[in-house]
Amino acid sequence: MTARRQPVTYPERKPLVLNEPLPVEPVAESVPAAQEAAPATVAPSRAGKRAVTFYLPQEKWLALRTLSLRCGRPTHELMAEATDWILRREV
Repeated sequence: MTARRQPVTYPERKPLVLNEPLPVEPVAESVPAAQEAAPATVAPSRAGKRAVTFYLPQEKWLALRTLSLRCGRPTHELMAEATDWILRREV
């Protein structure tokens, strides 16, 4: 047997009444707050570099990850070497 839940009752709320209208501030034509903040710092290992994103089928991703573990080298290092190899071959 399950207990019946009691209905939730909320106290009655009075509408908010403003005696004076709120002052409207003119829109400032300046740099947005997001751009005013200090420029984002870049990690030294990423300085002067650009990101590349691509998607591999599961079996190729696993093969790349396995190679990375066997060689003891990070995946990004293997991909950078592979990119260099392809670019040398094409030129």
